[in-house]
Amino acid sequence: RYYPNVKLVLHAGEVPPQLAKTDVRDHMKMAIDYLQPKRIGHGSDILFENDAEKILASMEKKNIAVEINLTSNDQILGIKGEQHPLKNYLQAQVPVVISSDDPGVSRNNLSHEYYRAVTEQKLALNEVIQANRNSLTYSLLKGQSLWENPKLAMPVKDCKVLNSVSCLRYVSQNSKAYHQWLLEQELDHYFSQLIVH
Repeated sequence: RYYPNVKLVLHAGEVPPQLAKTDVRDHMKMAIDYLQPKRIGHGSDILFENDAEKILASMEKKNIAVEINLTSNDQILGIKGEQHPLKNYLQAQVPVVISSDDPGVSRNNLSHEYYRAVTEQKLALNEVIQANRNSLTYSLLKGQSLWENPKLAMPVKDCKVLNSVSCLRYVSQNSKAYHQWLLEQELDHYFSQLIVH
């Protein structure tokens, strides 16, 4: 009421399986319906929620991203491997962000989380790249996005050509778009180096 433009990011669905199966079946639904967050941290108990498919569809429609914390979910909740709902989120086209939760406790970093996403969850290269893009698209950086359609990586009109004058002007005026543009430059450089070698 006092700060209507504040963007909410919150933990939801971080419930141990033994509770999620019996007692807490609407944790994520309540968070989404009443608080309308921009992102949800964890969401690891989504498959135990009442009407899980509807919740996933709602997250996809409202562009609510889920922060996936593989090491934290393993260490704290005992959820890993095929038990983890990461693939369910991807199949429902919910925006996914790979995160490192409690690095001081888990003694890991973001690279380790991506490693787990690839080796344990079998994410394909395009899914890893999209999760990386999502980390900026659904961040709280100020300004407009580089993407008109983030799921298809379709740039806004001014950035149909990423190094055009119109795009450079656009990203200079939008912090979010600038960081997204930098990521695209780094991706292009990385893949061009692979081709050379």
